[in-house]
Amino acid sequence: MKTSEKDISALLKLLAHLETSDAPNRQEVLKKRNIRPDYGNMSDSALSECFRLKELAQKGTTFSRFQQRLGDGFAKRYKDDLGVNVDFVWGLLEDQTTYGTWPAPYYARRVGIILRKLKRQDLSERFSLAYCKHVIGS
Repeated sequence: MKTSEKDISALLKLLAHLETSDAPNRQEVLKKRNIRPDYGNMSDSALSECFRLKELAQKGTTFSRFQQRLGDGFAKRYKDDLGVNVDFVWGLLEDQTTYGTWPAPYYARRVGIILRKLKRQDLSERFSLAYCKHVIGS
């Protein structure tokens, strides 16, 4: 398995960010994830915005952006591409902070698998620990 210097650089940039930054505010993420508005007292526009935010909290924006850019079935086609998976994980973490989305674990696992295949157990372990620190559970 080969990977480019650009992919390793992207991983190291994400890793540095995860290791040096604080985890997202748990209460804020959970608040976004668990919106419980008073629908009866909302205007049509406020209701529409509320449903849009609820949908974003469920889906985020990362998957649809990558699907548009790379096509249907991108996850399977790019499962061994470190750069794509690193970018996807970064997007998932941004969605979590912005919309309260729960990051799908598959892509972070793929990063770890790719690193172990590259004989970079050290980076795999560092990434796993740093990533877990930033994911907000329920």
